[in-house]
Amino acid sequence: MLSDREAQVVRLLLTGYRVRAIGALIYLSPSTVRNHLSTAFRKLGVASQQELTLLFFELWREEGRRLPCSAARFYGGLGRSARPAARPGGAEHGRG
Repeated sequence: MLSDREAQVVRLLLTGYRVRAIGALIYLSPSTVRNHLSTAFRKLGVASQQELTLLFFELWREEGRRLPCSAARFYGGLGRSARPAARPGGAEHGRG
């Protein structure tokens, strides 16, 4: 089961945010974001962002494509965290 913070970081990564942008958005250093991702990857049994994305879409197919509601199962039942309203701008987005 992912912690709240691990689920939040994974959710943001799957939404398209990069490590530095995630850190800026939730006030963590890029190394802390990477640590959360590493722990989440281990818990989910994936070795890369590509494998994480494939896992997400496999679960999506299994759940009858009822996203985003059924994504709560993927995130360990932590679907209550709100998605940010806008992506951070500037140099941080797209790098990390």
